[in-house]
Amino acid sequence: MRIKFKLPNGKLYAGTMTVNVDVDEVIDPTPPVDPTDPTDPTDPTDPTDPTDPVDHAEGILPPGLRHIYSQLQPWSADMRYYLAIDTRQGDQATVLDTSDWSEVLRVNGGYAHRWIPLTNEVIWLDDDLAPAKIMTKDVVTGETTSTELPYPGIRGARCWEELSMDGQWMAIYIDNPETRVLTYNLHEKKIYADVSVSDIGIGYEPDWVGVDPTGKFLAIQWVTDGVGLARGLWAYDIKTGAPIHQIHTHHAHGDFGLDASANPYYVSVEMAHPDDNNNPAIIEYDVTQGTKKPMGGPVQWGRTEHLSGQGPSGAGAVITAGTDFSQDELYGKVWIQHHDGQRTIVADHNSNFSSGYYAQSQAVMSPDGRYIAYATDDGQGLENVHDVIVKL
Repeated sequence: MRIKFKLPNGKLYAGTMTVNVDVDEVIDPTPPVDPTDPTDPTDPTDPTDPTDPVDHAEGILPPGLRHIYSQLQPWSADMRYYLAIDTRQGDQATVLDTSDWSEVLRVNGGYAHRWIPLTNEVIWLDDDLAPAKIMTKDVVTGETTSTELPYPGIRGARCWEELSMDGQWMAIYIDNPETRVLTYNLHEKKIYADVSVSDIGIGYEPDWVGVDPTGKFLAIQWVTDGVGLARGLWAYDIKTGAPIHQIHTHHAHGDFGLDASANPYYVSVEMAHPDDNNNPAIIEYDVTQGTKKPMGGPVQWGRTEHLSGQGPSGAGAVITAGTDFSQDELYGKVWIQHHDGQRTIVADHNSNFSSGYYAQSQAVMSPDGRYIAYATDDGQGLENVHDVIVKL
């Protein structure tokens, strides 16, 4: 049977269990809804927010189910669905209904699963059979589309980045018959940039390729640090692939976001803060201008294991701290670095980072800025990893 109940910590658990009971009488525990009372707690709508048709409750997902990682938005645009992976079933992609966390769709095969922004469609890449394909599926209607690409092979792990916020642009990393970078316009169903890595990489190889949130730039993160072409993170013309400017000069972890004016930025970490050479700095890189500035003061080592720029404009960066080095107020925490320098601690993730990649919390904010999801293994190892959803 499917169960849903409150744990002692007040959070919701949704899952399945088998029970054997003797029943003399079946009683419906659900009180009737009073349609005249807009505050009736059994009413699934939120009377204070007419745009929010579903009670997106806080929740604890069953063991094995967690969001993909901190640079991908797990919630659909309308917050009705949640994209996760099942770590107990070969990391299969699965879509959950946020009203009760039940499964509504499971995608077998492919890779680089994510939402098409502003829709309830999941998109992924598939090259099991040549030619390689872009696949989509509408969670509501069940409609599936398949678009063939003029190449047989894709390196999905290197193009598993968010699409542009309007759902129009994506980047694809081709690895067969040669390494190439494409930009694809989903609205026009058309390839624009199609460049050979040997031509733009001058002997180097990209770590990942993507697009910025506004859809103005192709972004390529190179594996080599330094100043110059094919080093650090670069912005390229999204239609031609021509280089425009260097965003940063290193190869540190980070993510794209939008500031309060909806300008695209990239948040990452540098080894030394301008005010303290002994501790790292969280840096906000202006994608359009190629400039940078620190977000807040210095942080201790190990406090920026994962960074996410997902969420509404101006929300700041959601950061997951590790559990190494000396303890401080951010040790083992999920926290927010705001653009004005302030910091907010959200939760203690209670996760053992040494248990494996998917046991790492990798927190991410919802599109409406009201929720944060983070993974945890509750200190019990990878078999127990699951997502926790908290309301801000």
